[in-house]
Amino acid sequence: MVFGVNFVLLLVNLLFMKKSLILILLFFYFQWGSAQSTTVPFTLEDRDRLLKIEQKLNDMEKRFDDRFQQNEGRFQQMEKRFEERFLQIEKRLDEMRADMNARFEQQYTFSWIFSAIFTAMLVAVFGFAYWDRKTFIKPIESKVSLLEKALENELKTKENTPNLKEILKDFAKIDSRFAEILKQHNIL
Repeated sequence: MVFGVNFVLLLVNLLFMKKSLILILLFFYFQWGSAQSTTVPFTLEDRDRLLKIEQKLNDMEKRFDDRFQQNEGRFQQMEKRFEERFLQIEKRLDEMRADMNARFEQQYTFSWIFSAIFTAMLVAVFGFAYWDRKTFIKPIESKVSLLEKALENELKTKENTPNLKEILKDFAKIDSRFAEILKQHNIL
């Protein structure tokens, strides 16, 4: 309505037309405004149309609900499959973890066994070396004690006092090990 009034005032101010023209325009303007304000009565056809529209809306709502329920069922099935899949994956990971723990336990046991074997071998080698030294030194000690006794006997008897080097050389002729020892010490 504001547009119409402004339009009329614009025509009046700009054109300064005849009064009749203004009256005709005002008449049409007010007739048009009163036609818009009248109410249209609600008919049975309108009521039937509204009922049909309401029925269609209810049908559409029911179809949407059915679709949503179908989709919800699908989602629940997918969720169930995912849960089963995750449980299978978790089970496989647990089995792999148990296998890895068993392997690490085997390797740990193997390293202990290997360490025990190495320690036993080391003790055996040192024991053998000690035993060999003992068995090697005893005959030499007994021979040296024999030599000492022989020297003592010679000194006591004071017969032909040969030189100690000669005695050792003579004994080296009898025992080859003793000869090697004397050669190592540059006595022979």
